Amino acid sequence: MKLNKENKLSSEELEQVVGGNAGETALESEFLRDLGYNIQEMGFFHMELNWEEGSAKVRDGWAHFGVDCHTARSVKNEYYIDGKRVSRRQAFQHAAYKAGKPWIYDDDYSKCAL
Repeated sequence: MKLNKENKLSSEELEQVVGGNAGETALESEFLRDLGYNIQEMGFFHMELNWEEGSAKVRDGWAHFGVDCHTARSVKNEYYIDGKRVSRRQAFQHAAYKAGKPWIYDDDYSKCAL
């Protein structure tokens, strides 16, 4: 892995480090917990070993904040707000603002929600 001019990993490299979709979905459990949703943070290994249960909890958490999340183990999650497909970044922003905690996205997750 090489760092770019700004000493940051590329999106592809970051995805490899966090563990692909299980890693992304695990991060989402932490984000939803930080927004105040009653979910236990699930790490990468937990998500890998308990995909069905863990991803269902994450989908429920997203729904609580008005985001319909379609999880899949082998491809990236898809996010919908009011029936319109949105980016992961838009889903994170929407949930944080709906929770009344925009700083959680702005300060802590804006760089993770690629």
